Amino acid sequence: MPTLAAGDVDHDGNPDLVVAGSRPALLRGTANGLSATARPLPVPRLPGSGRPHSTVLALTDVDGDHRADLVLLTRRDRTHDRVTVLPGGPSGPAARPAFSFTTADFTAP
Repeated sequence: MPTLAAGDVDHDGNPDLVVAGSRPALLRGTANGLSATARPLPVPRLPGSGRPHSTVLALTDVDGDHRADLVLLTRRDRTHDRVTVLPGGPSGPAARPAFSFTTADFTAP
């Protein structure tokens, strides 16, 4: 099931919309509403087979630059995952994450 989050990713005063699911995308906000063109967002590479699925965990200003940063959880096969933080910028979320981790890093040995 797709998830949605709204926030001002590019700090232009108009809310942008991120739609996550099998292929996350950004709809830029304008003074007249959302753009009709969705910009695909990067999906981290994960081991395993099958199509990855992303969920928006947050669209909020993590680093204090007045641009909403995208926190995305991507899973594949319920055994592999990656949380990525894509900083907001003038053209939307960055193509490369500021940082990322897997929840496997937090499991007990």
